[in-house]
Amino acid sequence: MVMKNNLETGYHYFVVIILCFFAFACSSGDETKEMEPPMEEQMEPEIEVLLNTSDLSLTIADDLKNGDRIGQVVATTNSGSITYEITSQTPANSVSISDINGAISVADETLIDATAQSEIVATVKVSNGTKEATSNVNVRVTPAEKFPKTVVYVEVNVHNMLNAGAYQLDNGKPFFDYAMIFGSNINYDVQNQRPILFFNPQAADVIDNIERSVKPLQDKGIKVLLSILGNRGRYGFANFPDRETAADFAQQVADAVALYNLDGVDLDDEFVDYGGIGVPQANEFSFIYLLEELRQRMPDKLITFYNIGASSQATSFNGVDAGSILDYSWQPFYNFYSGNGIPAGLPKEKYSASAINISVNPLSSALDFARRTKADGFGAYMLYNLTNDDFTNYLDDISKELYDQGTTRVERLRERTDYD
Repeated sequence: MVMKNNLETGYHYFVVIILCFFAFACSSGDETKEMEPPMEEQMEPEIEVLLNTSDLSLTIADDLKNGDRIGQVVATTNSGSITYEITSQTPANSVSISDINGAISVADETLIDATAQSEIVATVKVSNGTKEATSNVNVRVTPAEKFPKTVVYVEVNVHNMLNAGAYQLDNGKPFFDYAMIFGSNINYDVQNQRPILFFNPQAADVIDNIERSVKPLQDKGIKVLLSILGNRGRYGFANFPDRETAADFAQQVADAVALYNLDGVDLDDEFVDYGGIGVPQANEFSFIYLLEELRQRMPDKLITFYNIGASSQATSFNGVDAGSILDYSWQPFYNFYSGNGIPAGLPKEKYSASAINISVNPLSSALDFARRTKADGFGAYMLYNLTNDDFTNYLDDISKELYDQGTTRVERLRERTDYD
């Protein structure tokens, strides 16, 4: 009995211990759970709003029309949509901008004029509703390339160069693109036995008054070239005996062009009796040598050719074509139209098939040649002998054929020495 009671007592004691252990374990688990801090709510990181743009620089020709698109301000953002607004511009109201895509267009074509305004500047505000940025816009305005070019020779012995600037197209551009000072000469210096550049008193008067006789034309956008022709002497462009002689004369020409700030030189191989008494025969290399030496000394100046004389028969030598050096050339016979005999290597876009003596040839010829020039794709239209007579109606009809624009006279006509 005693043993049994002891066994029962031990058993009960063991059960109590087990129950207490489980109670403690459960209690400890609950306490641990209650002691854990609550998990914090996860928050999305705040995103920085970005807005980027850049300045815009471009170059345009001044023959654009209202509504023509010229460029675009580009901006990027990571929030919202972008809007664009011009906050300032000079000249005022010259361009506009799309508030949706930043496209810039011509607003007033009359203000896109290189002769009056060579630059347009504007400030554009770019916004995405939260941030703003600025784009500075700079537009360089350059003269549009006319096609075909109009060329005029002025006999300065009796007439005034400034008359070439008296005529203006409806768009405000001058009628004439190139005006030739006709002319100077290639003479022979007997003492030094070399060809020299020579100005007679009338041509010298133009050169000596260059600021008043030529610069006003250049200020209008007209290129002024010095025409050089023979003077019934020993040398022309086609009979230099060697490259050194050609280089010497080319240096004289380049010096004169630079000194008087002219736009180039026109070569006219007339009035040379090649093979006559005291005049060496023409050769195959002289003209090409001269062109090469001129271009070396005047890389940025115009070199044109009145396509006549022995030089017109020697436009290629030793693999070099005159047309690879010349800027323009024109056939020389007035009241005549011909695309034949173009200097070797010269594209027709650089040639005038027409030649009109404005003081003599009928308007019917001038208009016919203008129509054919456009139809045939020639790039120049040459006229000769602009006097102080009023040619407004004559030129107006021509310009309507060439450019679909009229011509008016905007300045008085001048006598030879009237530079005021």
